[in-house]
Amino acid sequence: EPEEKKLLFYITKEEKNAIDLNDEVVQGFITRIRKNSSHIRIISEVVEQFQDYSFVKSHKSDLYQIVFYKFASEFSKAEKGQFITPIPLIDFLVKIVNPRSNETIIDPTVGIADFLSVSYVNSENQTELKKFDVVLTNPPFGEDRKYEPKTPKDKEIIEMYELWNIARCGNWIDLGLVFLENAYRILEENGRIGIVLSNSLASIDRVVALFDLPPNVFADSGVNTTLVIAYKPKTSELEKLQKENYSIFTKNIKKVGYEIRTSKRVKFFNPLYKVNEQTFEIEQDAEGKPFLDEEFTDTIGEFRR
Repeated sequence: EPEEKKLLFYITKEEKNAIDLNDEVVQGFITRIRKNSSHIRIISEVVEQFQDYSFVKSHKSDLYQIVFYKFASEFSKAEKGQFITPIPLIDFLVKIVNPRSNETIIDPTVGIADFLSVSYVNSENQTELKKFDVVLTNPPFGEDRKYEPKTPKDKEIIEMYELWNIARCGNWIDLGLVFLENAYRILEENGRIGIVLSNSLASIDRVVALFDLPPNVFADSGVNTTLVIAYKPKTSELEKLQKENYSIFTKNIKKVGYEIRTSKRVKFFNPLYKVNEQTFEIEQDAEGKPFLDEEFTDTIGEFRR
């Protein structure tokens, strides 16, 4: 190709692994960047956008979520139902399901999670499913959760789902049910599930606990949601439980410890702290850290008891 048409804004593996800018291996990258003033502006813009954030100290913060809301296309997020899970909900779900260090864990709807992207029921010739001890996931809801097969291939795939045969409405099914069945299929026997669903789907079998969440708990979704905790007992144990008409734990959670705010068109989760009703001061622990105004902590204790 003519020299002026070659792509200059790239980096090779060798250049990426350079330790010092004076290393010979990285000089080609530096030369390419310098050839075009727009490259310098791009790098400067990236640095400016991220200079106020600490990735080192963000392992328990919502930094990645801030980045998602600031830089991802609004149209793309709404279309795909990508409404990220707030950190307090993640912590709560993990503590309730209580995965152990020797267990395998999966989030089958991680990332953009387009419909059927993690479907393991494609054909009879497919290899055996990989199973996991714990499934923790928040499937994308989107603006329209109704799925209606349009082609013979669509119909062939959707008919592989048990819930298509027992829970569809006419010729459509709620996508939440499809994600639920996917999660259940990849679960080991006696494995546990923690999944966020529309509360209209929460009346399902094998449930251990249901936690209803307040409206608009997610930054962009107005869907009323429920955290569903379930497990996969042996067939004989399930039959025994069903005969005994076992009870489940339910809780309507009203306080989640944050509210959704918008600043410069960027949505973020603003913490809400407990205020002493007598002194009107924020309550703190022994180390002087403020208590979040949330019901998750007490609920975990109630559930375990």
